[in-house]
Amino acid sequence: LFIPGMMLVTVTYPTWKDDTVHSDNEAKAMLYIGYVFYALSALWLCTVCCLRSRIMLAISITKQASRAVNAMTGLIIFPIAQAIGLLIFMIPWTIFALFLASSGDIVKSTYTTGTTTITYRSFEYTNNMYYAALYFLFVFFWTSQFIVAMGQLVNALAVSTWYFTRDKSTIGNSTVVSSIHKAFRYHMGSAAFGSLIIAIIKTIRAVIMYLQDKAAKSGNKAAQMVLCCLQCCMWCIEKCMKFI
Repeated sequence: LFIPGMMLVTVTYPTWKDDTVHSDNEAKAMLYIGYVFYALSALWLCTVCCLRSRIMLAISITKQASRAVNAMTGLIIFPIAQAIGLLIFMIPWTIFALFLASSGDIVKSTYTTGTTTITYRSFEYTNNMYYAALYFLFVFFWTSQFIVAMGQLVNALAVSTWYFTRDKSTIGNSTVVSSIHKAFRYHMGSAAFGSLIIAIIKTIRAVIMYLQDKAAKSGNKAAQMVLCCLQCCMWCIEKCMKFI
């Protein structure tokens, strides 16, 4: 910000002021924009000075995190295992979802435009099928969030063990394996309960999104505003619950 401001004040403004192509107002506009850049640079510098302790803390945390990963390289591989687990879950889930999507009754319909009549086929679903689809969506949210939560627990256990161990030579990939064992034996219920809460919130948001689409198609502005507010509130609740 400082360099563009300096260029505008010291180079662009004098050049535009002396030539015949640009008017005085245009030259002054460049000068004022340069001053704005100066002000933003000063504001940015003050912000950095005020947050210097936070910045130093973030740098220290990053250094410690890099040391932990260097001591336990298995932490790099564990997200791959998470992705494989999610992929294994997605295979049967996708198959059953396709079966559910194709289980509706095929109905022929016609659409006439001018002298042309078009016949097309579509699926009609019962209420039970819609409930089943909602349940499948809930299962996807719960399982995916559970996998994410278990990964967070394993990382937290491994890094905390590394941080509070005085003799760092005893830390290695065995610590990651031990953290996986502890997470699945002692903390799986916590991960399941936390992911259940997030899954419920995400399912509610999906229902609200469906209602928003219906309201948009019907042109009901009042319903759109109410649903938009509800969606915003549920988004805030979800973000808060993820860090509790």
